Amino acid sequence: MSCRSVVLYIDSSSNHPLHILDLTVSFSECFSPLLEQLRVQTKFDNTSESALNDHRFAFGFNIIAPLLQFSRLTKLDLNWLCTSDVDDEVFKDMVQSWPLLQEFCFGSGYHWLNPPSLTFIGLVHLIQHCPDLCHVEIRFAACPIDADSEPFSTTLPNERIGHLFVGSSTIVDPTVVACQLHALLPNLTNVICFEWETEQREASFREEWNRVDEYLRVLTKGAELREKIGELLEDSKEGSLPP
Repeated sequence: MSCRSVVLYIDSSSNHPLHILDLTVSFSECFSPLLEQLRVQTKFDNTSESALNDHRFAFGFNIIAPLLQFSRLTKLDLNWLCTSDVDDEVFKDMVQSWPLLQEFCFGSGYHWLNPPSLTFIGLVHLIQHCPDLCHVEIRFAACPIDADSEPFSTTLPNERIGHLFVGSSTIVDPTVVACQLHALLPNLTNVICFEWETEQREASFREEWNRVDEYLRVLTKGAELREKIGELLEDSKEGSLPP
């Protein structure tokens, strides 16, 4: 089937986890590799702790693999997925297949209680292999990484992304995370996480992400100020040159 844009709606029940593998295989067989936009939506009404902690909803690489043939995707929305079983290496293999992505939503649509296997390194892989990204929503474990080692040291910064939605992502050491996010995404000024309810069923990282948000604003303003000072110095040097 030759379509450029597809919205796939799935009516799901917490008592009957999706037979999603058969679905993605069938989908890949029905649609042309020229597909550019794919959005998968599902109705998931049960937000009880037992449902959100049910590992049967955690889908791995085998579920995503049939979609890798769509190498011309510019928009991919898999936000409903519980991506807890997708680690950095698996994620790297995935995003390498979608180099034209501009909008990417992955696993941050619900308050899943299974901890993410994807880390900051996975986010770096995404930025490295999808240079045209301008919109990202993703759930990952944010923690400091070695900035002097690959893939961080070899990844070109993305200046298109100004906002990042992290859902219920966990985080350690907000100050360092903010600095490394700024190095990776120099124009990032806003990080948004879920609003946790009063009766929390999971550890809230809202305060830590709010601190990241504050640090990013300071870092961005500092970078803008340094750039302006540099321009003024350059102009003054040119003005002092003899005619």
